[in-house]
Amino acid sequence: MGMKRFACSVEYNGKDYQGNTYTAKYHRTSDMDSGTGFYIYIDGKGPWKKRIGKRCNYAITYVDNAYFTTDKCKIEN
Repeated sequence: MGMKRFACSVEYNGKDYQGNTYTAKYHRTSDMDSGTGFYIYIDGKGPWKKRIGKRCNYAITYVDNAYFTTDKCKIEN
């Protein structure tokens, strides 16, 4: 049985431990079980504000009811 490919674009809202919020738009076109994509920060408060417009790459793998991910961003301090 072959892998199922899909494409998606999703906005994600997150909050860090200090209550600062951020929004990123994720893009992915790959196999459902594992794949790669990228996201771009589109809004942020506090330290996330300087990431607005930055693009990050990620890889994800699903195993049973869990997932493992690795993100790589080039962000200057």
